[in-house]
Amino acid sequence: MVRRHFVIALATSIVFGRHAAAQPANREHVSFKTVDGSVSKGIPATVFHPKGAGPFPALVALHGCDGPNDSNPWLTWLEAQGYLVIESNSLAPRGLTSVCSSGGLSFATQALDALAALGYLRSRPDVIPTKVGVIGWSHGGAAALIASTPRFIRTNRPTGGPFQAAISFYPACRPFRAQNLAAPLLLLLGSADDWPYGLVHLRYDAAATADAHRRVEAFLTMYLH
Repeated sequence: MVRRHFVIALATSIVFGRHAAAQPANREHVSFKTVDGSVSKGIPATVFHPKGAGPFPALVALHGCDGPNDSNPWLTWLEAQGYLVIESNSLAPRGLTSVCSSGGLSFATQALDALAALGYLRSRPDVIPTKVGVIGWSHGGAAALIASTPRFIRTNRPTGGPFQAAISFYPACRPFRAQNLAAPLLLLLGSADDWPYGLVHLRYDAAATADAHRRVEAFLTMYLH
């Protein structure tokens, strides 16, 4: 039976850029082959290692339309919580630097890279292969939704099956029309988000950020431990 777990966090604004986080002790730069047949180059990625020998539960981190951000404090926060995190770069192998206004990278294509990263993590001895989730922001949030649908999983058949958990921050939801899910899902959205309505207003909200951290911690504890 497909498990379903929807949580919508309605916060004034979830902006991750100002949250302080310690720098990771170890970063590893790797590359893995995508399951997107149109790309021959490897997908470059950065691995964030928790302290200790492992094996660890792990997360595939999917970037927004402006590409990967190694200084995203969510990555180091997750690492500090004991998760091995891989942040892949879906733009570089396709000759792109941003798709915020020009397009060029579909949500489904980034979701294919997510499944490739899932397979790569499951091959590592420092990862628990049955405890791998996906987390994404904006463009990557939509890709995380697609990568968690049964149809997408059936079509692409990742070794070991689907992600064990999925987290999506303020995704584009139009591509997501599934009636069910292949993994428990946590959605984190901003109730005061006016992005689709012309002039955009962004501001940091410490309470919303703290609430998001509490929700993510509880969700991952439930499904990846």
